[in-house]
Amino acid sequence: MARMRTVKDVMDAVFSETNKCRVKPKLSKITPIRRIRDKESVVSAAVLVPLCICDGTPSILYTLRSSKLVQHRGEVSFPGGKFDLSDANLIRTAVREAEEEIGLDPEAVNIDLWGQLPAIPSRDGKIAITSIVSYIGDVDIDKLAYNKHEVEEVFCESIQSLCESSAMTQFRSGWSLPVFPGSRHRIWGLTAIITHHVLAVLVPTLHQLQVPHVTPLINIFK
Repeated sequence: MARMRTVKDVMDAVFSETNKCRVKPKLSKITPIRRIRDKESVVSAAVLVPLCICDGTPSILYTLRSSKLVQHRGEVSFPGGKFDLSDANLIRTAVREAEEEIGLDPEAVNIDLWGQLPAIPSRDGKIAITSIVSYIGDVDIDKLAYNKHEVEEVFCESIQSLCESSAMTQFRSGWSLPVFPGSRHRIWGLTAIITHHVLAVLVPTLHQLQVPHVTPLINIFK
């Protein structure tokens, strides 16, 4: 009889080649919590979801947006931005923005592409955001030369702690969203949705949060 896998077993193998091969085809096939209504009228953007080893622990890297920014200030996010005509594709968009925001030099860091999630809409429905999931290896936060005009802090959350702290915000109208209140900084909104989707594929035995019913956020924020 096969031995039941422990949390340690899962964490030890989370970035293995075996898990990578299992995860890659599944990322593009998830059913997004939020869907784009009018694909012809949206602007394309991409974020990099950096899977990494931080202080010896399998983690995901996040940024805290500067409090001086006009939009989304003080919110937790992934490095990313809008597609530029100079970008060959959305993968290039995500890598370029990560270099600009957190100093992640693609020539110095081996950015191992695992795949991408289906695009999801921004709060106002005007931007289609594609998440590029990549493994970037060992990260020393203190050595990242991040852009202090855009980023207030760069931090990592362990995959195990994210799974353990995941919760769901549910409202009277019936719509629900994932949230990660136990993190260094509260993770909510689009970043929480992306995190939820990635964890559900990356460590399905540990992250089993169900988000049963959702009303489009485009109506919520009106």
